[in-house]
Amino acid sequence: MSLRMIAGPLIGSVIGYFTNFIAVKMLFYPRKEIRVFGHRLPFTPGAIPKGKARLGRAIGKAVGETLLTKEDIEEKLLAPEVSAGIASALTEGFSSSIKMQIRQAAGLTEYDYIIQREKLCAVLTDQVTDALSKVDLSTIVVEKGIQMVHENLTNPMLMMFITDDLLYSILGPMGPKIQQMITEEGPAMIRPIVDAKIKELENQPVEDMLKGMGMEEAVLQSVLSALIQRMLKNSISRVLDTLDIQKTVETKIDEMSIDELEELVMTVMKKELNTIVNLGALIGLILGLINLLF
Repeated sequence: MSLRMIAGPLIGSVIGYFTNFIAVKMLFYPRKEIRVFGHRLPFTPGAIPKGKARLGRAIGKAVGETLLTKEDIEEKLLAPEVSAGIASALTEGFSSSIKMQIRQAAGLTEYDYIIQREKLCAVLTDQVTDALSKVDLSTIVVEKGIQMVHENLTNPMLMMFITDDLLYSILGPMGPKIQQMITEEGPAMIRPIVDAKIKELENQPVEDMLKGMGMEEAVLQSVLSALIQRMLKNSISRVLDTLDIQKTVETKIDEMSIDELEELVMTVMKKELNTIVNLGALIGLILGLINLLF
């Protein structure tokens, strides 16, 4: 009698345990449908392999429309501490040289950077030369020359002989000569100066250059923070539309193998699924005990 009393609840517990264990395994197995004599066996493939695409759409919709909405992301990204943190990170990088900042931002090797610097130097040289060639040096030389002579010539006797006409005849031809010299020899004279200035600036830390402009770090962080905040407000909606979180989640799940999906689910819900299996054993035990009463 005692064995029969123990056997009923024990068998019920074992049946309940293995029933739920098989049910949990059937979420992932079999991986593919099984056919016998051309007919698909019921419950093949498993629930998750069979409905992976639908699962991806459901999870993507849940994440995009409920768990991580566009409004939630906008609220987080537009928080003052986010823009302040980005601004702080940017200013910390200003301790390195301008050259290093440009190389990192543009992804240039040392060789590529030198090539680009030479191109910049050539462009600046041409622009300076072109600007000087457009200056009316003839008029400037004559007017400033005559003015300087009058300012420095105090001898009345000399002033009688050194007239404006005389000065003009001396200074007038100098303007075109200087203009010609700039056109012909200007690039060769200007290029070393421009090159030296660029090399001086490129080795200067960004923060030193900013301080030289009268901009302290606190002020710079405040300006950068406001600028980042404004940029985020103007662009975040377009960025999120392009990102399309719902579609991204759906695609990622669809691209996962069943093994990866099983590992993901078990990582998140292993404890809960084990609880379901153990609950089956408990229910079987209880039903077995109840069966003894009737």
